[in-house]
Amino acid sequence: MIHLKGKPKRPPKNRIRKKLLLFFFITFIIVNAISLVTYYTTRVLSGELNDIFNNDTLLTNLGNTLDSVEADLKAYLTTSSSTDLYNYLNTSNDLRSMVLELKPRLSDDESDLLFVDIKNLATTYLTTTDFAVQEKRGRDIAGYTQQFNEATQIYDYANEYINKLKIYEFKENNNYYTQISGRLASLQVFNIAVIIFATIIDFFLIILFSYSITEPIIRLSQAASEIAQGNYDVPPVNVSADDEVQTLAVSFNRMAGSIKRQVIELQEKTKIETCLREQEVQNLQMKSMLNEAELRSLQAQIDPHFMFNTLNAALQLAMFEGADRTQLFLENFSELLRYNLGNMSLPATLTDEISNVENYVYLLNERYGNKIRFAREVEEGIPDVAMPRMTLQPIVENSFIHGINTMESGGLIRVSAVSQGNAVRVEITDNGCGMSPETVEGIFSGCPAASPDPGDGTSHSIGLKNVISRLMLFYGLDSAGDVVEIRSGKNTGTTVTLKLPVEKRKRL
Repeated sequence: MIHLKGKPKRPPKNRIRKKLLLFFFITFIIVNAISLVTYYTTRVLSGELNDIFNNDTLLTNLGNTLDSVEADLKAYLTTSSSTDLYNYLNTSNDLRSMVLELKPRLSDDESDLLFVDIKNLATTYLTTTDFAVQEKRGRDIAGYTQQFNEATQIYDYANEYINKLKIYEFKENNNYYTQISGRLASLQVFNIAVIIFATIIDFFLIILFSYSITEPIIRLSQAASEIAQGNYDVPPVNVSADDEVQTLAVSFNRMAGSIKRQVIELQEKTKIETCLREQEVQNLQMKSMLNEAELRSLQAQIDPHFMFNTLNAALQLAMFEGADRTQLFLENFSELLRYNLGNMSLPATLTDEISNVENYVYLLNERYGNKIRFAREVEEGIPDVAMPRMTLQPIVENSFIHGINTMESGGLIRVSAVSQGNAVRVEITDNGCGMSPETVEGIFSGCPAASPDPGDGTSHSIGLKNVISRLMLFYGLDSAGDVVEIRSGKNTGTTVTLKLPVEKRKRL
C-alpha cells in the first residue's frame, strides 16, 4: 500500500462547477442564436406576406364597396325609397372612409400610379353620386340623369383600374412568393446545417467532459469496492486533473491506508468483542421483551371511559383553539364510538340508528374527501320504532365498501323511512356497482354465492346475514322475507328494505 505524505495540493475552487457552467453556456448560446436567426427571418417573411395579403384584401373590399354604392344609388334613383337612400348613405360613407385610408406612395412604379388614380377616381365618383342624389331630391330629372351617367362612367373606369392593379399585383405577388419560397428553403438548409454543427459540438463536449469527470470516479469506485470486499492492498488512485476529483482521490488514498491499519487492530480484538456482543444482544432482546410486555400492560388498562375522556379533552381543546372542523370531526367520532360501545342487549330507536349512520357517513366523507352524498328522507309523524342496535350502520358500510368505494365520485346513499300500516318501511339505497342475483340469493340462503362478483366477498354476505338474523330474533319472525327485501343488479345499485313492526317485537 502506498501512502502519500504531506498535504495535498489544494485545487482551485469549483472547477467542476465552472466546467458545467461553461458547457451549458456554450449550448445556451448556440441554441438561442439559432432561435433568434430563425425568429427574425420568419418575422420578416411574415411581414412581407402580410403586406401582400393586406393589399389584396384592400383592393377586394374597395371593389365590393364601390359595387354596393353603385347598386344603392341606382336603386334610390329608380324608386326614391328612403330605405335605398339610407343604404346609399351608409355604403358611400364606408367607401369615403376607405378612400381616406388609402396612402399611395409617390413614385414612378406602376402599382403606385394605379393606387393614385384609383383614389382620385373614387373621390370624384363620390362627389358625382352626391350631386346625383341632390338633383334627385330636387326632382331635377335631367340633372340627376346626367350626374348618374357620369358617375357610371367613373365607376367603370375605377373598376377597370382596380382590375388592372389586381393583375399587376398578382404578377408581383407571384414573384414575391417565388423569392420567399427560395428564402425559406435557404433558411431550412441553414437551420439544418447549424443544428448538425451544434449537435456535433455538443456531442464532443459531452464525451470530453463526462470522461474527464467519470473516469477517475470509476477508478475510485472500483478501489472502494475492493476495500468493501476485504481487499485492503489496492494500489493508490492517481488523478492528473487539477480539480476537486484529485482532492477526493488523495483523501481516499489516505483513508484506505488508515482503514488497513485499523482493520489489523480490530482483528486482534475480534474474539473478545464477539463474546461481549453476544451478551449485549441477549440483554437487548430481554429488554425488548420487557418493554413489549409493559406496553401491552399499559394498553390493557385503557378502557372506554378513558377513550371518551380523552376525546372530550381533545374536543375542548379544538373548541378553545377555534378548530371548528376538528371539533365537528371529534364530536361525530365520539358519538359513533359511544353508540357502538353501548350495551348491545338494549334496543335502539330508529332515530338513534339514523343519527349513528349520519355520524358514520360524515367520518367517511372526511376520510375520503366528500366522496359520498348522504340523503335522509324520514316521513313526519312516523312511529319511532324500537330495533336492534347496530342495524343500519352495517348495511350502509356494505353499501360503501362493496358498492361505492370503487367509484371516483358521485356516490349516493339514501336512507328513507315511511309508515306502512302497522310497520315502518326503511330503505337504504345506493348507486354503486350492485350485486348479482347469485349473491343476493346467497345472503338469504345463509351461504355466499358460488361465484361472487369482483369486490363481493364473504364479508358482504355475512354482514347482511347477521343483521337479518338479529332482526328475525328481535321481532320473533320465522322468515327473512318478512323483515328484509333486497333489490340489486349489476351497475344499477342496491336497495335494502327493512319492514319493522311497530308493536310486535321480541326483546333480545
